[in-house]
Amino acid sequence: MPKTLVTTVDQQTIMSFKILQGERTLAKDCLQLGSCTFRGIPPAPRDVAQLEVTFEVNADGILSVVSLNKATRESQTLVFDDYKGNLTKEEVEKMIRVAAETAEEDKKAKERIEVRNRLERYMYDVKHALGLGHVNVCWDQRDKTNVGIALREASD
Repeated sequence: MPKTLVTTVDQQTIMSFKILQGERTLAKDCLQLGSCTFRGIPPAPRDVAQLEVTFEVNADGILSVVSLNKATRESQTLVFDDYKGNLTKEEVEKMIRVAAETAEEDKKAKERIEVRNRLERYMYDVKHALGLGHVNVCWDQRDKTNVGIALREASD
């Protein structure tokens, strides 16, 4: 099943992502198999440019990661002949056991990240509205300045 990745900043022309193996929620707790950098993304506001990433494992155990720029239709493919990362059966079993033991902790970490992402999204939307003048009808310059200061403080 494809995953869609989007740019995270305005005018972003390069997108990088890691290919991970593991059952844990946080990337730092998984095994990195490789990474992919996609260049030449047309500049646009954040969330507009999209890469569709598909992971496929064939019958021989070869992992293919295909990333497709939805706008330009350009694609890149990474192939991992031994995507298991040379893990022994015992290491794989341990990873699965640890994932089960830390499931509640991982769930809380995921919730914290999701809340932070929603806050950052909201702050971006407010900054964007201030910059485009969408709030001129309701707010005077002093109000916009105060909101801008509060947003900067919240970002820090």
